[in-house]
Amino acid sequence: MLRHYFITLTRDLLRHKRFSLINILGLTLAMTASLLILTFVGFELSFDDFHDDQQRIYRVTGHNDGMDVSYASLFPTIAPKLAERIPEVETAARLFQRRGILRYAEGEMEKAFKESNIAFGDSGFLRIFSFEGLPEKGLDRPFSLWLSETTAKKYFANESAIGKKLTLFDDFGEVSYTVIGIFPDLPANSHIQFDLLFSFHHLTGDIYQRYHLMGWRAFDTYIKVTPNASEERIAARLPIVFEEVKVDEQTESIHLQPLADIHLNSNVAYDHAIKGNPATVNFMLILAAIILILAWINYINLSTARAIDRAREVGIRKVLGSTRQKLIAQFLFEALSFNVIAALLALTIAQVLFPVFGKLFDQQMGEELLTGFPWSYKLLMGGGFLLSTLLAGLYPAFVLSAYQPVKVLKGTFSKSQKGQFLRKALVVIQFGVSVILITGTLGVYQQVKYMQAQSLGVTVEETLVIESPKIVEDSTYTAQMAVLQQELTALAGVEEAFSTGYVPGKNYNFGTQVRMEESAASETQICNIAYIQAGFFAHYEIDILYGKAFSTDLNPSDQRVIVNEALLRLIGLPVAEETLGKRLQLGDSQSPATITGIARDYHNSSLQYDYDPIVFGQKPVTNYLSIRLQTSGKTLSDLLGKVQERYEAIFPGNPYLAVFLDDVFAQQYQENKQSGRLVGAFALLAIFIACMGLYGLSSLNSLQRRKEIGIRKVMGASLNDLLQLLAKDYVRLLGVAMVLGLPLAAYGLSQWLEGFAFQMEMGWALFALPAVLTALIACLTIGWQVVQTARTNPVEALRDE
Repeated sequence: MLRHYFITLTRDLLRHKRFSLINILGLTLAMTASLLILTFVGFELSFDDFHDDQQRIYRVTGHNDGMDVSYASLFPTIAPKLAERIPEVETAARLFQRRGILRYAEGEMEKAFKESNIAFGDSGFLRIFSFEGLPEKGLDRPFSLWLSETTAKKYFANESAIGKKLTLFDDFGEVSYTVIGIFPDLPANSHIQFDLLFSFHHLTGDIYQRYHLMGWRAFDTYIKVTPNASEERIAARLPIVFEEVKVDEQTESIHLQPLADIHLNSNVAYDHAIKGNPATVNFMLILAAIILILAWINYINLSTARAIDRAREVGIRKVLGSTRQKLIAQFLFEALSFNVIAALLALTIAQVLFPVFGKLFDQQMGEELLTGFPWSYKLLMGGGFLLSTLLAGLYPAFVLSAYQPVKVLKGTFSKSQKGQFLRKALVVIQFGVSVILITGTLGVYQQVKYMQAQSLGVTVEETLVIESPKIVEDSTYTAQMAVLQQELTALAGVEEAFSTGYVPGKNYNFGTQVRMEESAASETQICNIAYIQAGFFAHYEIDILYGKAFSTDLNPSDQRVIVNEALLRLIGLPVAEETLGKRLQLGDSQSPATITGIARDYHNSSLQYDYDPIVFGQKPVTNYLSIRLQTSGKTLSDLLGKVQERYEAIFPGNPYLAVFLDDVFAQQYQENKQSGRLVGAFALLAIFIACMGLYGLSSLNSLQRRKEIGIRKVMGASLNDLLQLLAKDYVRLLGVAMVLGLPLAAYGLSQWLEGFAFQMEMGWALFALPAVLTALIACLTIGWQVVQTARTNPVEALRDE
């Protein structure tokens, strides 16, 4: 029986090559896209699933009850106390993530690199997490260091790194560590990422007291609980433990967060974790389903539209004794065969495109498709694929197998009105979805363009920012930096060289709590602290609305601050001259700070977010050297070379780290641009699949009406008459698709824009262009087929009569 089905399928494929190609191509493209999307979804859902006992691992987060704000970083005293006071806590650990300069020097050879993925872990960290190559006792040895394979090659090439000493330069000074091991690069689906893992010991010594680390909310806290421990019982004991270690009177609490929730279901501040977006994951799943449904719609439409051609075949088979059950089985076999062929082609194409797709998301998602899914999920998806395939083939099978042989063979068979209505409804769905996706793509593009066109409120053009050196002698650093600024300012094309602790577009120096001096602790809010020097506001052309900017004769120890408008709105003060002189309580500082100036708001990040509340303080912190340039082209290239030469001559051994500030701001829109490109790519795919189906339907309709077309041509019908005759029904369907699709697109786009603090206006052009574009593509698709049919010699169509 299967052999007979296979022979029938092969003959049908060869006899109707055009329709077979449309079905297979549409299904292949849809399945390719779905495989790539499911790989991304699987990757997002697989975060941290490689750890042993992952169900027993929790992160401890904090919550400020007065401000209703949660945060990932806690005091370093909490972890030891949890292990001491709660029997169900098997292990507790702290992780402290930093940046710094690492130097390797041996003889005359010296290498130094800036490292952004540095982590300090206490001895319990590797007893909780099971990273490959990192043993449980790997952090027990003081002043020890583990390197990733990539980092080890960067410093030591093919030499052994074990036993070598590296010196870390950061805000805590200069400390030497010994390399004791190499571990494979961490998997991309780990929410914790580090290239260098340091032992925690020196942070509990002199540095702990000197920098008052016990009051820093800067340490990630993890616990591993005993098997079968009650999460509710542990949570009930957390307030008791926290009361023993809290360092101020803030109304706070701590909570447990399961490891599985950190990547996708976490909304906390001061989080170092690699974060995903659950809305994106859900959208991608829906998109994969939509694209597959569009392809299956094509199959259903083309299969049922060929009713007249297949009716004779069914009639003859029934006369020869074939039962309806066997016919249904045959048509389901055909549907399954089409989908299996498409699936095999899709697997091959998707594997080839997989690296490109990974770059689109800027993620390393493994080397194979569906790497994030265990075999149980893959089997489930395979079962879902078979079920969906059978459902897509079920309706055509029942329709085609139901024909009565007497009517068919007598020539009294006619098309079902219900079947024609279903095909029209499916065409409307296809093009409605296409309109929605194209509108979404255009909306993303216009929102990004709108944000980039708005004034930042700060001048960043032609501004080069160099990170200040870390490998320096404290006694000569100030003089060396002054010399560098003088030499750079003397260069032709350099307008100004300005040293500062913070630059717009970069991270603030730190975050802290703020309230009015006379306010209750419950009114505390969170703000950002930026350390600057005199001339900062003039250098970046930020307006001072009231008061004065810092002057060079201001004593850095004075508790005077400048605040922006957003900070005043946050704590309920007016943006007015009367606010000058008000006093703020910042963090646990013993002395309140006096407001001496109010700066105009500017954007420190993407316009997706509102203005940040900022408190500016004047301190001799020089994290950056900001250089205003006045040149371009080849002259700029020569100038940049001279800048680097001067820097390396004055601060030898330090890595030269420079970036244009406008590039920093542009990078903040990269994620939005990636989303736009992604939606755009799948929108084109969706409309292409829809157009293939429309081409197939119009082609089949033209073939079935070829005798009518031939007669009309003989009777004098023009090409324009035939175009109107054959295309008018499809044009109506497109109109219905627009009427239904555009309101849905407008609603979806408005919901998406709710996530942006600054939104574009949705004008009529935003919806007119997708409608016109979709209609144009569809009409060209129909018109091409109709013109080809209309130009056929009518004698060829009438010869069969």
